[in-house]
Amino acid sequence: MWLNKILNWILNTIAYNVDDYEHRNNQYVEDLLIIGTEEGDKCNRNGCLGILRYTKPEKCSCHLGYPPCSACTSTYLYCPECGWEDEKYESGYN
Repeated sequence: MWLNKILNWILNTIAYNVDDYEHRNNQYVEDLLIIGTEEGDKCNRNGCLGILRYTKPEKCSCHLGYPPCSACTSTYLYCPECGWEDEKYESGYN
């Protein structure tokens, strides 16, 4: 009887560990397949491990008028590791 309990405990422990390993492995694969689209996401383009960031606005004039200024609204996502850049904002004014 006690041997039966020990064997059941061992089998349950092994089954739990296998399920846990498969879940962690599947989560790792899913993380590798998701392409970053927002600030703070992993880039994952061609295996890149960089973190996506927005560019810093140049010549911000929010303090002079009504925020947000055109410099602040024309930032775009980029990856500092691989150099990927999202489509840059094009205002139409030249």
